[in-house]
Amino acid sequence: MTDLRHTLRVGRVLFASTFSLLAEYRAELAIWLVAGSLPLIMMFAWIGIAADRPIAGYDAAGFAAYFLTVFFVRQMTPIWCWACSIDPSARASCRRCCCDR
Repeated sequence: MTDLRHTLRVGRVLFASTFSLLAEYRAELAIWLVAGSLPLIMMFAWIGIAADRPIAGYDAAGFAAYFLTVFFVRQMTPIWCWACSIDPSARASCRRCCCDR
């Protein structure tokens, strides 16, 4: 009976830790999704504001051009060197990392 309780307890702990790890990755994905699409969200907000009249010389098309450029630049220039400072195994796999400069 004690072995069964121990096995159930170990199983419950393993399930809880695995579930929390999966939840962590889902939350991280949601954060990255929102952070990556923030320029698009802001673009729609400013286009809505500038629909009636230009703001500081920018009309709706100007805001769209600016925010689409920002979105494109952010998508094309990611920096992954922060992983080197967090995970030692990632640091070992980096050949040239900005953390080592």
